[in-house]
Amino acid sequence: MIVPGDPSLSASGVKAGRLAILGGCGGIGRELVRVACERGLQVAVLDLPVSIEKHPVRADVAVYG
Repeated sequence: MIVPGDPSLSASGVKAGRLAILGGCGGIGRELVRVACERGLQVAVLDLPVSIEKHPVRADVAVYG
């Protein structure tokens, strides 16, 4: 549960944490990665190696393929 004033909230109001995105190199996945990073989450992308080669992710995102 997110409560206003919670010290674990980031400046954007999103609870600080980590997020794994399966298929993060696809069209919707890339947008999810962008928004999650903007909100201060640590992001990991899991995708097929061919997708990772075709659509590389940001340097601050962990990639598993």
